[in-house]
Amino acid sequence: MNKIPYKVRTGVGVGLILWSVVAVIATIVWGSYGAPIWALILIPIIAVITFVIGVVFVPRTNADGTPIVIEKKPKVKRPKIRKAKRYKKPFMTDEEWREQEEEDDEMMFIEEVVEDD
Repeated sequence: MNKIPYKVRTGVGVGLILWSVVAVIATIVWGSYGAPIWALILIPIIAVITFVIGVVFVPRTNADGTPIVIEKKPKVKRPKIRKAKRYKKPFMTDEEWREQEEEDDEMMFIEEVVEDD
């Protein structure tokens, strides 16, 4: 594997992985159109095999031979901000409640008078 150039290994590995994903999607689409059963079994098996081969082909080192290392970003510690407690405003003030009750009483009185007639 070391004799194969870096770019070729990367291209072949990524190409095989992409082909396996496309093959699975194509199998689902063809299955909805009524493809033969042998195709619905054989294509996913070949897709899994090519995915594994593609993972094997993808190089684990850079072109210069150094291993590929993903650097973790340090977490930024942010100061905790205390939120001021918000006091919820009541839905209706006491004065509005009194006005509402007076209106309800008037409506009940009007309804009683109308029912009596």
